[in-house]
Amino acid sequence: MTILLSVLISCSLFVAGDAVPPKVKDAFSRQYMDVPTAAVTWGVEEEDFVATFLDARDRLAKAFFSAEGEWEETHTRLYPSQLPRPVRLYYEANHEDKDVSFIGSVQYADGSESYRIEWETYEAVHIEEISPEGALLESKRLSFTEGLDIW
Repeated sequence: MTILLSVLISCSLFVAGDAVPPKVKDAFSRQYMDVPTAAVTWGVEEEDFVATFLDARDRLAKAFFSAEGEWEETHTRLYPSQLPRPVRLYYEANHEDKDVSFIGSVQYADGSESYRIEWETYEAVHIEEISPEGALLESKRLSFTEGLDIW
């Protein structure tokens, strides 16, 4: 768990709300009118501003925006029982015995949706993107030492 926390901290930098450009905050407010501004925690991941919040159904969500205020995608945490049947069957066949740290949906600005499953091994975080039909779209392996200077 400590390793995962270190990886998350190295991948994401939290910023004060006043450091977020007004056009990004405005875009968030238009996209998520039902979420109070005070209930949003802002961060930066790579080039994107990331809003973390509870959605209207009390699910943890992260919305990604460009510095220009363009909404790019939103990740929403789900329980396995909330997955569409084909995705749940994929999860049950491939991941029930793994240390899964995230299962959720990903909504994209073009209107498409996929599902994301993340799990850890001793040396890496693994990420799979699954189609709504339960097909593997992409698989990534991020080493815990990737991008870190080791002495």
